[in-house]
Amino acid sequence: MTTAIETTIPAKIEHEIPSVLLQKKVQVAVVGCGGTGSAIAAGLPYLHQAMVALGHPHGLDVTLVDGDRISRTNCVRQPFSESEIGLHKATVLATRINLFWGLGWKGVPHFMDESWGHETDILIGCVDTRAARNAMTRTPTYWNCHYWLDLGNNADSGQFVLGEPENQRNKVRDSRLPTAPELFPEPRQEGQTSAVQRGRSAGTAGAVREPDTRIPCAGDARPVVPIWAAFVPRRVREPANWPHNLPGCRPGSMAADADPAGRFRITQTQEK
Repeated sequence: MTTAIETTIPAKIEHEIPSVLLQKKVQVAVVGCGGTGSAIAAGLPYLHQAMVALGHPHGLDVTLVDGDRISRTNCVRQPFSESEIGLHKATVLATRINLFWGLGWKGVPHFMDESWGHETDILIGCVDTRAARNAMTRTPTYWNCHYWLDLGNNADSGQFVLGEPENQRNKVRDSRLPTAPELFPEPRQEGQTSAVQRGRSAGTAGAVREPDTRIPCAGDARPVVPIWAAFVPRRVREPANWPHNLPGCRPGSMAADADPAGRFRITQTQEK
């Protein structure tokens, strides 16, 4: 028997997007172009087209960042072919998107390090190691961006959180959207190896056997929804979500409330 357990708080935050993002070309950086990052990158052109169609003057300008090269194992669980083995993921994805959509988005074949300072309004993290997530939060880009959309998954679940880092751009206020590390401290802890990483170390067969091949956290449009909602109709009501949970097989949302110490509550499914 499956019973849904939900905790909610009546007073919810309604976050409104900064007006400057409705007037300029919105700079987006997608860090990590593997299973999650490639799916996010493929969905962003739809958001760009919708924004322009609804009157946004410029839409999105996206930079894909990843120093990793395509391997044979990647061809099992990521949208790459054997003919692309050895090429940089970021370059391949950017070229593919630009050719299809007629865009001029950029692919940067380097890993993001602490010196990265490119102008970015929305930072999208699609990395699968704690070290990479920590490095991202120490960059000048992180300390100057409006939003950080963090995506991740383990062996049988995944989540995405749209937050506003406490940085030079975002003022301290009760309505600030909390970031992923504020909600889930564990993803930034060093010295731990996730089931996803262990599966990849086992080569192609390990990539197939690992449950994360069924958990493409960004495999559908849900992680882009908070950004979409920010521009249309320009407000965010559910900036965080736990979109996949294999044992329960149901998505659950995290709704914002007015308590700064616990703005989000998770709707979960438990087996009895």
